[in-house]
Amino acid sequence: MTSFSETIDDINTSSGGSSLDQNRATNRLLEVKRYFTNEGLQFRKVIAQGNHGGAVLFDQWLPVEPEPEPVPAPKYQDDMSVSSSSKRKAPSEPTPTPTPEPTMQRRQLVVKYALDTEEDATSDNDEDLRNEFRWLRKFAGAEHIIQVLPEYNHLWRTKKNQSSDGGPLLAHPVIVMEYLENGTLDQLINRFGKIERRIPQRLIWSFALCMLRAVAAITYPDQLDGRRRREVAKDDPPSLITQNSWKGLNVLIGDMMEDDAEHSLAPVLKLIDFGRGREEDPEADPYWEELKGLSNNLAGVGWVLQDLVDRDLYRENDYRVWRAGRSAVFDPYDFTTGAHALVLANERLDRALRDLIAMCLAGHRHHLPTLRELLTLARAGRRKTAEDLRPLYAKKKKKRDDAQAQAKAQAQSQGGNEEEEEEEWLYETDEAIEELMQRIVFDADFDPDSVSDMALDEVGVAVTASFLNALTINK
Repeated sequence: MTSFSETIDDINTSSGGSSLDQNRATNRLLEVKRYFTNEGLQFRKVIAQGNHGGAVLFDQWLPVEPEPEPVPAPKYQDDMSVSSSSKRKAPSEPTPTPTPEPTMQRRQLVVKYALDTEEDATSDNDEDLRNEFRWLRKFAGAEHIIQVLPEYNHLWRTKKNQSSDGGPLLAHPVIVMEYLENGTLDQLINRFGKIERRIPQRLIWSFALCMLRAVAAITYPDQLDGRRRREVAKDDPPSLITQNSWKGLNVLIGDMMEDDAEHSLAPVLKLIDFGRGREEDPEADPYWEELKGLSNNLAGVGWVLQDLVDRDLYRENDYRVWRAGRSAVFDPYDFTTGAHALVLANERLDRALRDLIAMCLAGHRHHLPTLRELLTLARAGRRKTAEDLRPLYAKKKKKRDDAQAQAKAQAQSQGGNEEEEEEEWLYETDEAIEELMQRIVFDADFDPDSVSDMALDEVGVAVTASFLNALTINK
């Protein structure tokens, strides 16, 4: 069981200490809680609370009309005992069937709020939330971006932003979003670290494809019309929109989709937190110009992928030359990249996956592949099997010193012939990945009612267990 303090450590950042105004946060939470309770929602728990805002989980019970029972066709009876001149008898009146009662279905939703005050002219948390709301509405229907629940768009009206139709008001803006209960990529990375196991490469390939599809939604938002769509690359010029906060904390894990090849082995991922999203000015960076938005978002994907490969790596500012290997998409070519040297030198990591990370972090506009090319490479990677990756694990580890080599030789002389790499290869099989995901994600050994990483701001997260526990008490 993950302790509450461990969860707090996960979400703390470089704020250097708590400056959270507990009274202001409590009052803000209670306002949101009372408002939505009056709207017929049931308060469930506080998901997150930081210096810039918080998020609360509610239950909503919706009636589901049952399927009407089919009405049997009227039965006619031929009276064969009378003369042939007899007519058919009229059908008997059907017995009326009672109307079935509607059943109730639970839906969970998240309300995200800011911690601005009307008296604080320097605070921009409300504006960040308004900014996030504007971008999320633009991405309505994207499969790999968190979705605003459209029936709650009216709650955007506040005392500062009133509408003439007399709808309900809140003192500050809120966003009502769908709820994904399986945590974040950051939590997944930490859980794999606790069991001292690398994340299977086939999972990383699936996650890469999800994140690139989120980039496709940001790059080509005109393909979205509010209906659920799988994002694709287009031949149009890319947008200049950037999310500006790519990290594992801002990538939520959704559900599996058994009938969907892309999400049958690995769950869908969704990008959150567009509070710092913006449209770049191409004239402000003549080097990248119209590719500024795409290059920033792809760099974010590259950094998250590096964390999935090795969480202990830092984001380097150095660039090095990398030679991409031959693939179904690219011929070998040299380019500069900001990918970490240890990732590029990892011969046990699929060469095409190393290429993908390096390309996302390309250091020159002429070296940046198109999004269509990267999606093609990621789709090919997702289709790889455990057998395809087995040769990587069969490679012997480099001998670090004579003592290690001697110990290994002694173990083999005593009958230990099975290579450690062969055991690791087994974790790439479908069965092993399904078992791992069940254990690490769906049946994870953490308290689902404790604070999570959902929708937190990057700076200034500072909370205590006693404070959050107090906030969850019905008042």
